[in-house]
Amino acid sequence: MKGALILLSCLCLLAGCATTTPRLISSPETSPPVTPKAESSGPTVYLKDDSGEPPVNPISSLMYFVQLISPEPVNMSESVGNTQQSRILSVKHFVESGRFKTTCQFEIIGKGTQQNIFDQKVAIRKNRVFLEKGGTLKRRLGFINIKGAGQGDILVEGIMSGDQAIADKITMSFNVRGHSTPVTIGINGIRMIDEKPHAINDTVIEVNSLVFQRQEGRPKMGVSVASIKSGNAGSGLLSNLAGRVKGAVANMFIPPVPIRATGNNAMLDFAQAIVDGGKEFTFPAAE
Repeated sequence: MKGALILLSCLCLLAGCATTTPRLISSPETSPPVTPKAESSGPTVYLKDDSGEPPVNPISSLMYFVQLISPEPVNMSESVGNTQQSRILSVKHFVESGRFKTTCQFEIIGKGTQQNIFDQKVAIRKNRVFLEKGGTLKRRLGFINIKGAGQGDILVEGIMSGDQAIADKITMSFNVRGHSTPVTIGINGIRMIDEKPHAINDTVIEVNSLVFQRQEGRPKMGVSVASIKSGNAGSGLLSNLAGRVKGAVANMFIPPVPIRATGNNAMLDFAQAIVDGGKEFTFPAAE
């Protein structure tokens, strides 16, 4: 948690001091909602097809790991008329000096936005007394969105144990082959205004890549960003340029982000399925 706060502190500092209009967060229930019955498994990502054509997957399947790595509940939704899909284009293997690299090209096609909204009402409920006394919850993760189309690479790295390749690191990049990233993260603070919880200081971060690896202790996710902008910033040339400069500086300071072990293990299993040449991979169900 400490590492995540350091990361978000760096990002918010680099985003500048511009403020956004506070927006009301719907008030949480006085008691936690009833948890629905858990599914036995998550979605399946198809990696290859017997026809030789690139297999097509819903964008929600490829990005399902967001729900697995998050410490807070995530609501996944898609824009009306969404046609986004992902396709695995190619897989290539390279072995050298007892280690290997596997590169997997993918693309996101179609139109619309796939949204992963983090349930901030849980944090509000846990910290209600603190908020009612005038406290502010800083740098809370609000959303991870995938808008429109894009080109990406999955890089799997690991060691060779005899003839067996064992994956120990996976990097998902979303800004390759001349395309900008379609992935954005939103963060904000939370404070009470007129006795109601409001989001303040909205910040939007464009993400270039995410890194998951086998490690001791609580797993952490590496993050590389393209730009950082205030939530009310426009999309003009100067605004975009300033955002990219802040993103470049942020990459020199961003520490890895602590994530749930379930999500990290799932991504390493996904990496192993790619290396092993499997036809498909099924994610575990999010809790």
